[in-house]
Amino acid sequence: MILGFDSAFVPAIQAGTKIHTIRRGHRWQAGQLIHFCLNEDHVTGRTFRPDAAVSSTQHLRILGGQCLFIDERPIFGAELEQLAQHDGFANAHRLLNWFQDHYGPAFEGQLIHWTPARY
Repeated sequence: MILGFDSAFVPAIQAGTKIHTIRRGHRWQAGQLIHFCLNEDHVTGRTFRPDAAVSSTQHLRILGGQCLFIDERPIFGAELEQLAQHDGFANAHRLLNWFQDHYGPAFEGQLIHWTPARY
C-alpha cells in the first residue's frame, strides 16, 4: 500500500534515522508492503526509496496533547525523546505539538514499523 510522507521527512527516512511512522486508524498489518511516496506523488505512485514490509504495528494514543501511550503503556522521558527522534522530529515537544496542531488534543492510531524496533 502507498504510504505518503511530507517532503520534510524524506531525508530522515532515506538516512535510516526515521524508522517508523504514526498514522490514524488501524489499517496497516505486519507483512504488508509499504510503497514510500511523497504526499504530492500519491496519485502517481512514484516512490522515493525501495519498498519495505511492515515488520510490526503498535497501538498509539495521545491524550491531552501531552501523554503518549503505546499498547496502553505510558511513554515518557528518554523513551519518548527516542520515539520522537525515530519518527523524524527533533524532540518529544515538537512531536506532541505537531499532533496537537493537526489532530487536536486526542489522537488514536498506529505506530507502523519497517525495522525490528519496538517500544
